[in-house]
Amino acid sequence: MHISTKLSHLKNNPYQVFFSLDLWLLTIWGFLLLGVVSRLFVYLDCQNLWLDEAFLAKSIYHTPWGQILGKPLEWDQATPLGFLLITKGLGEMFGHGEMVLRFLPFCASVALLFVFWAITKELLTPKWQLVAMMIFVGSKTLVYYAAEFKQYEIEALCSAILLLAFIRGASFLRFLLLSAVVVLFSYGGVFLICGLGAGYIYRHRQNLPHFIKHNVLAALSFSVYFALLYFYYIAPQAVPGFKQWWGALAGFPPINPIELVRWLSAQFLPAIRDFALGGNIRALWLFVLLTLLGVLYIARIQRALVAGLVCFVAIYWLAGFMKLYGFAVPYNILGARLALFWQPLFVLCAACGIAWLYEKLAKSRLGGGANIYLFAAILLYIASISIKNNHQILTHSFPKGDMSALILHTQNNIKPDDVLLMQHATQSVAEYYQYRHNFYPDHTYIATNAWAGSLLPLIQESKHDRVFAILQNNDRQYIQEIKDTYPHAIHLDSGFSLFIIDKHQ
Repeated sequence: MHISTKLSHLKNNPYQVFFSLDLWLLTIWGFLLLGVVSRLFVYLDCQNLWLDEAFLAKSIYHTPWGQILGKPLEWDQATPLGFLLITKGLGEMFGHGEMVLRFLPFCASVALLFVFWAITKELLTPKWQLVAMMIFVGSKTLVYYAAEFKQYEIEALCSAILLLAFIRGASFLRFLLLSAVVVLFSYGGVFLICGLGAGYIYRHRQNLPHFIKHNVLAALSFSVYFALLYFYYIAPQAVPGFKQWWGALAGFPPINPIELVRWLSAQFLPAIRDFALGGNIRALWLFVLLTLLGVLYIARIQRALVAGLVCFVAIYWLAGFMKLYGFAVPYNILGARLALFWQPLFVLCAACGIAWLYEKLAKSRLGGGANIYLFAAILLYIASISIKNNHQILTHSFPKGDMSALILHTQNNIKPDDVLLMQHATQSVAEYYQYRHNFYPDHTYIATNAWAGSLLPLIQESKHDRVFAILQNNDRQYIQEIKDTYPHAIHLDSGFSLFIIDKHQ
């Protein structure tokens, strides 16, 4: 149909604008563009590494190639083998700058948008594809981890790829070959592989002996491969610090049913609230309900997928109960990082739930022309929140401290007889930028206690006339105490604090 004919048709039938295939596709591409721009923005913004990123960066560039297998990384860090090898290789070729370290997560974030759209095209009509994409593009967590030197965005991409392969009916052998790559880049993907593996069994339940006969060798080969990867790389990284940290913050679900309900309400749901549009608990509860309804929608199309997802959830929760894998802690957007790998599933099911609920309402007394207004209201509401979230991202909603500026200032002003004191919690970031700027002063001391208050006694006891002290900004009480004790001290604030204290003044 010629474009002028289409416009004339829409003019004579204005309600049809909501059911124009070209309009859906054009709007989907518009939100895809918005998603790519947001991710490109946070990547090119090139903010300083924060604590965990710096810990991981130091662990990677300090670890010789020959010592990657069989021993844990420094600083209680853990990251999939494929992510480590590629990042280490990129670092040695192009340097360990922020953009090099974050290149792989950024590429994964862009690819994830298109893989997720491909998934929606398998299950949803174009108008519901648009709803799913608006929700997905509006996710703050996915945008944040697009420029985070961690594996979590790659894990989300791996989950989406596995899901797409299963939905498209890939053979079990191809699924295992794909899984062999996924386990190199995603720890959480292991749970999804097991769940979807059960989905394959359900899919072939009518001819199960034949399915087992033709795939048992491939399954055994994959099991041996994963066992070698686990015992030589993954298991050595399971250091006590991991369980201690997540356990101390209640990151594992309790087994007691009453405690579990409290944990879900006070711990888990607040941590993943940014998985839902709006980033609040009420929106999240709605999304949880929609996700459950979405399972009913998917069951009409792919029951094997529902069986696989149910098995995945069961295995995932079992790992949580056994304290093998942390869930989430209510620690702003960072608390949900281990759960990020299943966000594509969550959003997909929620979008399917919206479609299911709309179909039910359309068959009710709201039928007729009211359907258009109902859908328009849904569309406008989701679009407004998605655009709002991306606007916040484009206006620096994820600021990180600029340690690089403080290290450069120290490097340009410190003298041989001066001393550099660092709060223990800032050590990873400070030492990373010391490495980047090739700055190693003669006198450097690190407080053994993580809290900022431990620096003041060190400043007072120091025998050096001039002290450069670097600490976090999260404890304003101690920062003010240093100011009160040394009123003539120079204080620089860049998200971290640098005090230059001349003890003779």
